[in-house]
Amino acid sequence: MNEFPRVRFNTHLRRCAPGFAALATGLLTVSTHAAVETFTIDPALSLVSLSGTVAGGTLQEQAAGSLTTPFSGTIVMDVSPNSVKFVGGSSVKPVQAHNWEPGLAGAAGSAPASYGAKGAIVIVIFPANAKAASRNVAFDFTTAAPLPLTSGNFSSNELILNIIDTSGAVLDYQVSGAVNTTGSKVLSGLSTNKVASTASLKTVGGVETLTIPIRATYSFRLLNEGDTLLTFTGNIVATRGGGTPEVPVVDFTLPTTPGGPLHLVWSKSYKLQRTTQLAPPIWVDLADTSPLNIPLSQPGEYFRVVPK
Repeated sequence: MNEFPRVRFNTHLRRCAPGFAALATGLLTVSTHAAVETFTIDPALSLVSLSGTVAGGTLQEQAAGSLTTPFSGTIVMDVSPNSVKFVGGSSVKPVQAHNWEPGLAGAAGSAPASYGAKGAIVIVIFPANAKAASRNVAFDFTTAAPLPLTSGNFSSNELILNIIDTSGAVLDYQVSGAVNTTGSKVLSGLSTNKVASTASLKTVGGVETLTIPIRATYSFRLLNEGDTLLTFTGNIVATRGGGTPEVPVVDFTLPTTPGGPLHLVWSKSYKLQRTTQLAPPIWVDLADTSPLNIPLSQPGEYFRVVPK
């Protein structure tokens, strides 16, 4: 049974007397650093829809479902017991599950694409029709600073979604009617997530599940400045683990004044237990959620963390 991380000799943290804390036996080494973790996106649970305008015309489906697609790829985060930070290196991609018009670089026909859109537009006073398909889009996720993690939840509206320049992301288009033109627009830029819902990082049975609601808008010039707006809206769900128990991370801060509280922080998939004796120990659940401040008012108390 895991108790403290990187513990030798099965050490427990003991509260010996009011005003101070000590280690009962052995050597305790505590990791206070965050760990970089890679999560794999689950396409079955990660559906994102596209809305907006193309060449000034409101996006419409080319066929049923052409403006919604699963996402795949990986998300990289720096995770600590009480915060998360998106450090870059993610590759979050809409799946190119179907063929949509136009073909590559606006050619006649169709080709694999993540989204397929069409729209009626007006050029000067003349009507025209536009079709567009997005291809090779990939996003990186970053945050400027660590985001506080509270009961497994964190803010999602500080997340920056950057279209990866080296992914070859393009919007292939074809306009017919008053003007006949075809081409390919390189997609680039970044957008701050604009969604009120919180994201979450939960662990059940050794599997970490990351859920991120997204709503990000990008502005491009197709025929005229700002005539194409693409808004991606949906949820990204990614997991890490799968049967391998999480290595517990425990941190504690000793009181700075006599009788002050002992501040404990531990991994999200573990719970804190307490006993007042060790021969034999009678462990009683104390808290499921980190962190916890424990007043140093009673001698002879021992603490450990175990899987929930």
